[in-house]
This record gives sequence, structure tokens and C-alpha cells, in this order.
Amino acid sequence: MNLEGYQSSSDVADLLVEDKWILSRLSACADTVQQSLEKQNMMEACKALYEFFWTEFCDWYLEAIKSRLREESTRSIPQSVMVQCLDQFCKLMHPFMPHITEELWHQLPGVYPDAFLNYEQWPISDTRDLEAEKEMERRIEIVRCIRNLRHEVGIEPRQSLPAIHLENYQDDSELIRTQSRFDKVLFGKPSGMHISATVAGVDVHLPTEGLIDPAKELERLTRDAEKKQAELAGILSRLNNADFVARAKPEVVERDRAAATALEEEITKITERKKQFAHN
Repeated sequence: MNLEGYQSSSDVADLLVEDKWILSRLSACADTVQQSLEKQNMMEACKALYEFFWTEFCDWYLEAIKSRLREESTRSIPQSVMVQCLDQFCKLMHPFMPHITEELWHQLPGVYPDAFLNYEQWPISDTRDLEAEKEMERRIEIVRCIRNLRHEVGIEPRQSLPAIHLENYQDDSELIRTQSRFDKVLFGKPSGMHISATVAGVDVHLPTEGLIDPAKELERLTRDAEKKQAELAGILSRLNNADFVARAKPEVVERDRAAATALEEEITKITERKKQFAHN
């Protein structure tokens, strides 16, 4: 749907982080599929293909390039990367869904009507760009953190907001802006009422002025803290019972310990959040 006027571009110098990332992940996928097929582990191969296509290509890459596809001057690079990904994916998927992949592959530009996937060269994993993978994962972590902040204060996922503030971050912010639904990204701490979180070394600040009632939010956080405190007390009561620890299966005890640690971390976060609203 976004390949109108497609012209192949191989200028590596013009690739952005998301382009380098998805091509690196494509290489990783090809490597996993190859190794899995050699071991006759079909489930592992299918899992790698599914993860690449849905989670990485569809959920993140296609979303990241939407604004570039809309502009004539920036369209060629993401189009070329899309075609490369789809071409290689169809080849990797061909052993599992031959008729469907054949049909879809023939919809791609540059594929001759009398060509067949069976006679095409099998994809070979290329050199990974671990730096691009690391940076893209960092941006994804930031987006997820912002989405969680929005959810915690009851802001609709599709509601566009004026600005999100970031500290200790100066890289490209277009992906962060579009995927967390803000009109712009500002650097530095906002002066008004806000809530904050830290992820991947980046401080994220979400302005809440006019979005939520501080008193009601403080009340909600207090209820949430009390509920989690009660859950934690129940788990700690079991763990402090020597008979329970001695008789229960080790995995059950370990599960309770992990749950207690998670609850303690959540309670700490809620306590910090309450301080922010009590201060405001």
C-alpha cells in the first residue's frame, strides 16, 4: 500500500537508526531460522519468524516510518528497506506456507511473473548492527515507559497531548513523539505539575496540569498502595512461616519471593508518586 512510485535505493549513508535496526533484526531472524531448520526444530523457526514480522517489523518499524513515507523526499529509503524485509521474509517463510508466500512475493516490485521462490537464493544472515539494535531498544523502552505513565493516570492511548519532557536524552525523538502520541518532545524538566519515571538512563516527565485532579489521584494512589500492602503482608506471612517454607515446593517458595520483591518495588514507586502529588 505504501510502495507507489517505488524506486530502489541502496544508499547506506541515508539509513536511519530504525532502518539499520530492522535490517539487523532481519539478519538475526535469518540466522535463527537457518539454525533451527538444520536442527529440524520447526517450532523455533516459526517463533523467530512470528516475532520478527509482528513484533519488530509491524509493531515498530512500520509505525516508525509512517511520517517518512508521507513525504516524497524521504520515501525511497524506508520503501527499499520494506521491500528487502518482505522479500527476505517471504523466502524464509516459504517452507512453511509455500502457496501464500508465493502469491504475496509476486506482489512486490521487481518480481517477474515467471519467477518462483523455490529457485531464489536462500537468505543468508548479514553482519549485525548491534549499536543500532541497542539504540532502537532504548527508544522502545522510553516509549513503553511513557505509555505506562499515560495509563497510570488514565489518559486514553489515542489521545494526543501537547508535550512530553525528557532529561538525559538528546538523540532523535521522532519515534518517541509519534509512538507515545505527543505533539512535541521537549528536553528538560517541566515547571508545572507532572509525574516522572526513569528508564534506560532517561528521566521521563509527563505534565499533568489540567489532565487530572491531584486530590483524586492522591486518593487513588493511597487505595492502590493499601491494596498492594495487604497482598505483600499475605505473602510475607507465608514466607515467614518455617513450616510453609519447609513443606512447599521450591518453585512455589521462589515464586512467592519474586512476587514479594515485585510488590515492594511497586509500593516504592507509588510512594514516590504520592509525594509528587502531595507536593503539587
